[in-house]
Amino acid sequence: MTEMIENRTTISWEDKAWLESFPLNAFTVLDYFSHSQFYDKTCINEFVKMQRGLSAAEMEATMAKMTGFEYVLHAAHEVKASGHNPAHSLYVILRQRRAVKPKGPPELTPVCYYYVLDGVAYEVPSVQEVLKERLMRIGWLLDGAFDAITDGVNTPHSSEGGSCMTDAVDKRHREVKRKRAAIEHA
Repeated sequence: MTEMIENRTTISWEDKAWLESFPLNAFTVLDYFSHSQFYDKTCINEFVKMQRGLSAAEMEATMAKMTGFEYVLHAAHEVKASGHNPAHSLYVILRQRRAVKPKGPPELTPVCYYYVLDGVAYEVPSVQEVLKERLMRIGWLLDGAFDAITDGVNTPHSSEGGSCMTDAVDKRHREVKRKRAAIEHA
């Protein structure tokens, strides 16, 4: 069954009160992220968090036996403050599906990536979303270029006063608009 998740790549999340109260680092970023709208409260992490009194090793051992979605810190990059430059941080969080098998290692399937850049959380867009945006932008730029060419070409080719260049550009312009509409509805 395919899970339908809304596109949240255009929104961001930040909790200034949390950031003023606690340090944001590789050890605390998952707790910080758990307060965002990107975090699924039904995940394995949340279940294990409710088991009070477990050490970090016991929490990991418990999670390793469970099937479901979990969040893990995939990468961390921290730059300490120096001189006049403030500290910067980038954390990449992976939402993955963990499927425990009777024998052998669990099957881990990446579902979505998020990043926390200097305390602001974002969802990483999929390659398909990035390519779609780029293609739409290229179509928009080509549309403007064809409009400029059409407006600038006035070479008559017949007694009717038309232009062979304008006719070719108009035909190509209509093709681009049709293809761009098809991409937008895909």
